[in-house]
Amino acid sequence: MDIRAIPDKMLRAKAQRVKSFTEEDRKIVEDMFRLMKESEVEGVGLAAPQVGISKRFVVIDLDEFHEVLINPRWEPLGKEKEEDIEGCLSVPGVYGPVERFKKIKVSFTNLYGEKITLKLDGMLSRVVQHEVDHLDGVLFIDKITDWDRIEVMPLALHYPGVVELLKEHDR
Repeated sequence: MDIRAIPDKMLRAKAQRVKSFTEEDRKIVEDMFRLMKESEVEGVGLAAPQVGISKRFVVIDLDEFHEVLINPRWEPLGKEKEEDIEGCLSVPGVYGPVERFKKIKVSFTNLYGEKITLKLDGMLSRVVQHEVDHLDGVLFIDKITDWDRIEVMPLALHYPGVVELLKEHDR
C-alpha cells in the first residue's frame, strides 16, 4: 500500500459509503496509520482514497485524538472562518493558505460501530474538513486562497504531477 499523489484519478473521485466495516478494512486502517507516520513528511490525517480505497473513512492522529472516522459528515458551527497553511501527503512538498470554518460539528461511526458526534475547533477542525474533502474528490490545492503565498519544498520536485501543478500556477 502506498500513498497516491496527484494526478492519480482516485484522488478526484467521490468515495463510496461504507456499509459494513470488515476485518480487511481494519487491516487497511492499521496500514494507513503506519504509512501516515512513516511518510517523508509526517501526516496527521489520511483518507482511504489516498491509498487507493474508494471508501468513506479517514484516520486522524493529532495530539490526543487518534481515531478512525467512518462515513464522516460535518457542518459548520457559525460562519467564522480562518485561514492557515495546509499541506497534503498526496501533494508532497507544497504548502499553501486555505480558509476553513473555525468550528464544526462532525458525526461519524467509529471502529466499534458507535455513532459519535463531536464539536471541534482549531487544528482538529481543520484536519477533519481537509480529510472529508478527500472523500469527495476535493484537494486542498482546490481551495488555496493565494498561489503567490505557497511554499514549495525540494521534495515536490520528485513528483511529476506536483511539478505540473506548479507550472500551471507559474511557480
